[in-house]
Amino acid sequence: MVGFSEGGITTAVFQDSRLVSKLVLGWSCHSGWEEYRGVNLKPKQRFLSIVASQDPWFQVDYLTGSCHRFVPGNKKAQGVVLAYDKHWVSEHPYAKTLIKNFLMEELGAGE
Repeated sequence: MVGFSEGGITTAVFQDSRLVSKLVLGWSCHSGWEEYRGVNLKPKQRFLSIVASQDPWFQVDYLTGSCHRFVPGNKKAQGVVLAYDKHWVSEHPYAKTLIKNFLMEELGAGE
């Protein structure tokens, strides 16, 4: 499951036992609303989140951070905070590489 921005919120908190991985872009997993905070993952479920440190949408204290703090102990979960000032993180060259690698591994092409 993949989501960007508000779709990233849905992806992060959505629960379905059939999901094998989640990719969250442009969302920090932090919110003033409890129902939008955190990540729902199965143990060992693959997860990648990418957010920009200077994203103009996430400059208030309760929105800053990374999804990674919500998945302690899951070695298949990665949270990346880019030194970047745009909301659309997939435009960043490093984010493109991370996304491509994540998807290739999910498709079995990275093995």
